[in-house]
Amino acid sequence: MADSAFEHYPPSYDASAIGSIPINFAGADQEWPGKRARGLHISTGGTLKVTWVNGDVDTLVVVAGDRLPWSIAKIWQTGSSGVVGNILF
Repeated sequence: MADSAFEHYPPSYDASAIGSIPINFAGADQEWPGKRARGLHISTGGTLKVTWVNGDVDTLVVVAGDRLPWSIAKIWQTGSSGVVGNILF
């Protein structure tokens, strides 16, 4: 029987994403329990406050057109502004 623990994860870092959700920090912090974010695609730049998977917190300036290979666990509402894009899984 195949190990199903990772069946919904891409097989390697450079593999194509298998899904995405829009970045939406309006109204609340954005988290995605049970999924591992593999990166972000930024359509409109701005400021993002993120929690990395290791627990560190940073506020970052992102630029439109970026595809960032970041493993993040949370996007904060407070400290984030102007960003439109997708979280890649």
